[in-house]
Amino acid sequence: MTGNFEELLSNILKINDLIRFVFITDEEGKIDHSKISTNSFLLNDKQASLLGVDMQILRRLLVLYDELIGKNTMVHLIREKVHVLIYYHNKWTILVSCDRNIDRHVLADISIKIQSLIEESFN
Repeated sequence: MTGNFEELLSNILKINDLIRFVFITDEEGKIDHSKISTNSFLLNDKQASLLGVDMQILRRLLVLYDELIGKNTMVHLIREKVHVLIYYHNKWTILVSCDRNIDRHVLADISIKIQSLIEESFN
């Protein structure tokens, strides 16, 4: 990675005010870096830590299909209260939470911008 994680997280949060939080986990699901953009963060520290582990479990499940349909690079989860965008790059998992009421076209634009920032940061 040529940049740093703090800069990447700050740049992701600047994309849109409807981004709630962003964090990066390592291969074990341990949160390596995180930033919160709003007071409406829905999880406490323990829950956020467990979410990081859950994202690694999801990643390991998705690997089962790598040979058949190619490696997974991104997942979009829709929950009742939040959109969760998950990006996979090498050993890192980048999770971005967005307000659930966001317009789907705006969310698509956000996702494209995040992917671009990740590619710039890691290349």
